[in-house]
Amino acid sequence: MSRKLKGLVSFAVLLLFLGASTIGTAWAMPSTQGNLQIASADIAVTKTASPSPVQVGSNLTYSINVANNGPASATGVTLADTIVGGFTLVSATPSQGTCSFASNIVSCALGSLANGASATVAVVVTPTLSGSLVDIAIAQATENDPNPANNVATLNTTVSSTSGADLMITKT
Repeated sequence: MSRKLKGLVSFAVLLLFLGASTIGTAWAMPSTQGNLQIASADIAVTKTASPSPVQVGSNLTYSINVANNGPASATGVTLADTIVGGFTLVSATPSQGTCSFASNIVSCALGSLANGASATVAVVVTPTLSGSLVDIAIAQATENDPNPANNVATLNTTVSSTSGADLMITKT
């Protein structure tokens, strides 16, 4: 058995011992070197809300962008978008993959993103109470993320009452 193959077998045994369920998913072996390296994909989340502020009863659209800043492709990309406040979900539409909704959380399975690629999710809600809606989006992938701080985006949207009209009552 060659020295490189023996080292690879020893490494695979170590991974199995440590409880790794798959070998080769998050690990890559450069062809020019005998050293194993961890593949990494920097997933980043940004979001906007429109309109902001919004009135009770009007639709509010959260546009959430999940980008892979590389250097490797990202697999198993997921997004969890939690909305806190009074609202009714109208829709959750991803540019790729699927989304579902339960307990104020929109969960999306976005699949794979190549280095430099992104996916967007449009989440449309109708606020039911004045005050504010807090939207927290968290994305992750199977690969190691060298910058997990940019995996989370939070947005606070002011919700105003439906009418700005003054009402006056006169007793006669």
